[in-house]
Amino acid sequence: MKRRLSRSFLATFSFVAAFFFVLVSFILIPEPFESDRLVAWHFGLFSFLVFQPLIYLTISEALCRQAADLYKFRFSLKTGETPLYDRILTVAMIALTGLVPLFQLDQIETRIIIISVVAWIAVTEILLVISGKLARADFQHDIILVRGVNFRKHYGLNSKAMTTNGIYLYEEFESYSLQGALLTLKLKGLGGRLRLRLPKDLEEPVCAYLEQAKLIRRV
Repeated sequence: MKRRLSRSFLATFSFVAAFFFVLVSFILIPEPFESDRLVAWHFGLFSFLVFQPLIYLTISEALCRQAADLYKFRFSLKTGETPLYDRILTVAMIALTGLVPLFQLDQIETRIIIISVVAWIAVTEILLVISGKLARADFQHDIILVRGVNFRKHYGLNSKAMTTNGIYLYEEFESYSLQGALLTLKLKGLGGRLRLRLPKDLEEPVCAYLEQAKLIRRV
């Protein structure tokens, strides 16, 4: 529970930091934002879709470096594709924030807003693809470290969000499942899941390790 709270605290901290980043920017250099709501909207989306995750993963990576122990390392797996649930949340948020520039319809064409929304959705999809290729889970004797370039967002303690960076205890997981090459570790309660890519040659030893050494049941 302590580790889960620390991940939620870090998510809250990064959100607040991004909020103050936007607020201070608006106060110190108000001219471009006051004259054009579209510019302010783009800046706000950048802050929460790019800047906030960068804060989260930078601090999380520093914590993972401290916790990493070469002598306790067992194996490493790449993260899986971001599920539709997480992607819909992000798309919905971008679409809703697209209402902000609508207050300047006399100055901004609707098609420009639509194009901007589509462009930001494309950016988030690219960031998620990058996350799937560069983020990984390092299995150690007592913990799992999810680290690397990962722009998946942490939505809080009771989130179903998948595979966010951080330190996970084996005791936090209640079960795992394997569908093809996709290994899913389910956290207890509503804590979320880790989705990882499991190569065929590692399937048997990894499953045995989870079930026998860590007592995580397969479903």
